[in-house]
Amino acid sequence: MTDTFSTWLFDQLEREDEVGELARSVEDDEQFPEHGNRAIFEGYFETMDDATQARFARAWEEFETGN
Repeated sequence: MTDTFSTWLFDQLEREDEVGELARSVEDDEQFPEHGNRAIFEGYFETMDDATQARFARAWEEFETGN
């Protein structure tokens, strides 16, 4: 895996599903981490609503498994 989660996520902007929705929701956020492990991104999303956290969990799983 060569991409960071951020790079991978922004490559998903055109998707018409919850992963694309997540990407669009953080696209312009200057606080969104550029790199890091899952814990870094979980920390970023921890104050957001349950639906956003679920989108993150799905996106991370796809990122990690390459699906």
